Amino acid sequence: MRKLVFILLLCFGIFTGITYYYAHTLSNNRHTSSLSRAQNDIKRGVYISTFWLKYGRASSKYYYADLLGEFGYYSKKAVPILIKTLKSKDAKLRRTSARALGKIGDTSAIPVLIATLNDSDEKVRYSAAIALVKFGNTCAIPVLVANLNDNNEKVRHSAAIALAKLGNTYAIPILITNLEAKDGMARGYAAHYLSKFGSNAKVAIPALIKAFSDEDTLVRNTAEHAVQKIGDKSTIKTLKHVIRNSSDKNTIFYAKLAIKGIEYENRKKKNIKGILLR
Repeated sequence: MRKLVFILLLCFGIFTGITYYYAHTLSNNRHTSSLSRAQNDIKRGVYISTFWLKYGRASSKYYYADLLGEFGYYSKKAVPILIKTLKSKDAKLRRTSARALGKIGDTSAIPVLIATLNDSDEKVRYSAAIALVKFGNTCAIPVLVANLNDNNEKVRHSAAIALAKLGNTYAIPILITNLEAKDGMARGYAAHYLSKFGSNAKVAIPALIKAFSDEDTLVRNTAEHAVQKIGDKSTIKTLKHVIRNSSDKNTIFYAKLAIKGIEYENRKKKNIKGILLR
């Protein structure tokens, strides 16, 4: 009897593995196959992934949730099941499902994703925030603003990025704070998204100039680019003052680059204005 149970479990495991591999192959084939074949492959992949997400082992469900996200809007029929998995006890499954719903882009998931911003797991909250960004939905703004005060740095960072992508200036203070985050990627993202606010983020100029001396080259480059996009004539005066008084080589180098960039942007604006007035 034990042998029979063992054989059945082994067969089930092998079958599950084969179907996952098949569904994953179909996901990859959608980029390389002809249109008609790709559509058929996608339909089969979505059907298999949806079936196993619903009836498969709990430990493997997040694989299929991830695959459904890879199929994008073709997985719309799986949205109700993915929404149900956001109530699962498995945080990894909730996190993967939130990401998948963002990739699929069905607006029926928005209310549930907004509610998921209050999930007990910070990684789930992070995934929900990033998913909502893909919708460009402003309904999430109040909760995202609240998440700027979350105890977890990563959640605060994701909420700030989400707000920045939505063009909400509440993100600016936390992005400025993130310029001094421990993680270099977080510092780089902060500088990048500050640049998206243009002149509305002038308050960030001192912190961005300070980032010219960052140990990470990417952060320095991104901060310099942000100063170009945000700065104006008054910023040039500040940068010249920094060049005269700083002893840090990187700070001086990037300050000079930023001045050239701001001057170039100003000339470009004048030329466009001149063309429009002709």
